[in-house]
Amino acid sequence: MGIHCKVVDGYRFLPPTLRALLKREIPETGYEGDIPWTPLRKSVSKTVFSLVTSAGIRLKTDLPFDMEQEKQEPFWGDPTHREIPRDTSQEQIDASHLHVDTGFMKEDINVILPIHRFAEFEKEGNIGRLAPTCHSFYGYQHDFRYLMDKTMPEVAKKMHDEEVEAVVLTPACPLCCRSVGLVARYLETQGFSTVVLTPIPEFNRLIGIPRVAGIEYPFGRPVGQVHDIHGQRAVLLETISFLAGAKRPGEEFHLPFTWPEEPRETKWHPPEVSPILKLFKDEIKKIRDQGKV
Repeated sequence: MGIHCKVVDGYRFLPPTLRALLKREIPETGYEGDIPWTPLRKSVSKTVFSLVTSAGIRLKTDLPFDMEQEKQEPFWGDPTHREIPRDTSQEQIDASHLHVDTGFMKEDINVILPIHRFAEFEKEGNIGRLAPTCHSFYGYQHDFRYLMDKTMPEVAKKMHDEEVEAVVLTPACPLCCRSVGLVARYLETQGFSTVVLTPIPEFNRLIGIPRVAGIEYPFGRPVGQVHDIHGQRAVLLETISFLAGAKRPGEEFHLPFTWPEEPRETKWHPPEVSPILKLFKDEIKKIRDQGKV
């Protein structure tokens, strides 16, 4: 983990209205509550890792995440999860998400669930090993009770059964950045050392995330560009180096990487307007007309 002066702007890839709304919600000052913390007990070269994403990835043979109920109830998001075996091929996966373009991850799962990069790290001795199972859930949530009371205990049990010690988490959409941070908090209480690789590190000020690796990359591709193996590896090696070196709960490290496209060129937005934006289209227009964005 090198020394640099880059400060990640988590609002850079957001559309103006959502940027304004999140700036109202996220405080300017740091989180003042308790943050759960499980120290990393071994060097990363001896540590067992699992991966968690909020991207709605699943095997094609699995039941899809429920997008239809959300279309009818825009404040609802499917709170279940899917297991992704470590040896899953690109051809075996699909993804469902109404708040980010899933096309990039369908082309290269490693842009958000880097199972193939971690398999390489295991072979090279950079990590101890990658657990047999990685995990995917749907990060668009407003009511977290089911996710935290039922889904994540099931995930934690599986991780304990597979002797997982550390977890790298990646969000998909802007609101996923909050959900993934809350999941990281829960996993720390269960004895796992976590690091969240996130495009919006500012959420740390709102919810208190144990370890935050901020990256100024577009939503849906926090690990890097499609099929850019070298770039993905660089991001992940910096991330696990930060995990190894973090000393205190809530610590942040801003990764020194720059996305090669301007925000308007990244095409991270979903192909259709999300149900929640359709619901509030009149309110959004009012905000724009008032010049608050």
